[in-house]
Amino acid sequence: MNLFDLLESSIYLFIFSISIFLGLLFFTKKSKNKEANLYLGLYLWTIAFSIANHILSHPISKEILGFSFDFIDPFMLILPLLFFYLIKTLNVKKNNWYFLIFLPGIVNSLFIPESGFLFFEFIIYLFEIGLTFFAIKMIKKQERQFQNFYSEIEKKSIQWLKYLFLLNFLIHSLIFCSELINTIQINSIIPESLIPLLFFVILMLILFWIGYNGFNQSEIFREKIFLMPNKGMKIEFKDEQTKVIQNKDLIKENTNKQTFQKEVEQFNDIKQKIDKLELYLDPAINLKSLAEKLGLKESELSHLINRCGNINFYLFINQFRVKKFKKLLTSPKAKQFSIIGLAHEAGFASKSTFYSTFKKIEGLTPKQYEQSLKKSE
Repeated sequence: MNLFDLLESSIYLFIFSISIFLGLLFFTKKSKNKEANLYLGLYLWTIAFSIANHILSHPISKEILGFSFDFIDPFMLILPLLFFYLIKTLNVKKNNWYFLIFLPGIVNSLFIPESGFLFFEFIIYLFEIGLTFFAIKMIKKQERQFQNFYSEIEKKSIQWLKYLFLLNFLIHSLIFCSELINTIQINSIIPESLIPLLFFVILMLILFWIGYNGFNQSEIFREKIFLMPNKGMKIEFKDEQTKVIQNKDLIKENTNKQTFQKEVEQFNDIKQKIDKLELYLDPAINLKSLAEKLGLKESELSHLINRCGNINFYLFINQFRVKKFKKLLTSPKAKQFSIIGLAHEAGFASKSTFYSTFKKIEGLTPKQYEQSLKKSE
């Protein structure tokens, strides 16, 4: 046994242990996302058992233990389990065909030897490319919908899953490349330790990424979210009223100008009511709760915000909070609270949402804005 084999086995055992431990934590974690966490735990344990299969079937096992053992490798089930975690977290209705994504992994585990057929590996690789990009497309679509429903999305973001899918895709790419190298025998061109090293690094990144983000994904999205497209208009927000700038597309689209004008007037009334009653101060407010307070249907409010405001719900509400923060910054409370304290007073639930939204609306950080006020005094 050489030093590289010993190091490789040690790293595999470490990754195996971490995967088992993290998987157990997700199995036992109390959360509204419990069923989704079950899939994430299975995902981690599938990684662990795939590594265990590699260790026990390795020649080094026979050298140390006196025997080697090769059981069914569940590696091709890893990506489908991650996909099911995604759709369960989003509370997306599972189509019957979704279960077919486990079929290639089952076929590979039961009928294809470890040496495999390169053609079948290539088909699996194409399948995984398709599943990865389908999942990323779903994530992007849902992220847009979240911003059209929630005013605070810090712990509701699923962007981390996009990178997790990409890391898994890299793992599968390395395996396919390894099979290809062994088949056409070009090992002399590529260092023997390169692919295992990349494999270890990516696996460690996956485990770190899940440990860092997975436990924060406590939200399971049960609400029906409305996403109304922006069509043919540009709106400029003013404190007093909304100015509608019509273009050619708008003229063609809105044959009934009186109806559209009524919508704009209704939208302005809604803004004034939100501002007067300070409904935005509720840090947990969303499209559904705001619609109830305004006596509107969710779809109606979403339509007005998107169509007459040309903006998503997230920015719509946080504009009021930024305006409130600016007022507080010039009030006696500015001496009593820090910048973050004033942000909480204005309705912001998190520091990250406050800073990102303020910079997007004002073009300055809150600190820069505060300093500009002091200079003007």
